[in-house]
Parts: sequence; structure tokens; C-alpha cells
Amino acid sequence: TTVIFMLNLLIAQLNCSYQATYQDMLGYARLNRGKIVTETMPSVAKKRWERFIGGMRLDERVEFGEGDIGLSGGIQVWEPAS
Repeated sequence: TTVIFMLNLLIAQLNCSYQATYQDMLGYARLNRGKIVTETMPSVAKKRWERFIGGMRLDERVEFGEGDIGLSGGIQVWEPAS
């Protein structure tokens, strides 16, 4: 039984280590994506950027549900029901 306990402890430690590594990986991926965006932004024409922002209509309220008026600046995303 001691061997089984130690094996379970090792598995738990490996799982925890994997989760920490995965969170680090996600963080670095987000940082890299942000770096790409900030490096690319100077090449986007101001007129094109303003047209993009205007097309998103962030100043209008978003309807999240029937009769529910969402916050301004929101982007409605449909998700599958669980």
C-alpha cells in the first residue's frame, strides 16, 4: 500500500507540474501574440483602423438575451449550451 501511495503522490506531482507548465505556455503565447499586434499596428493605415473600429460598433449596446440590454462595448458571442 505504501508503494501505491507513493505512486499516486508522484502522479499528483507530475500533474501539478504539467498544469504549471501549461499555464506558462499560455502566458508566453499571449505575450507573443501581443508583441505581434504591437509590431504590426504601425503598418495599418489610420483610415483602415478607424473603419475597422467603426464596423465593430463598440459604442452600441449588445443584446445578450431576450430583453436584456448588454453593456456598451461588448461583443456578443454565441456559445453552445452545456
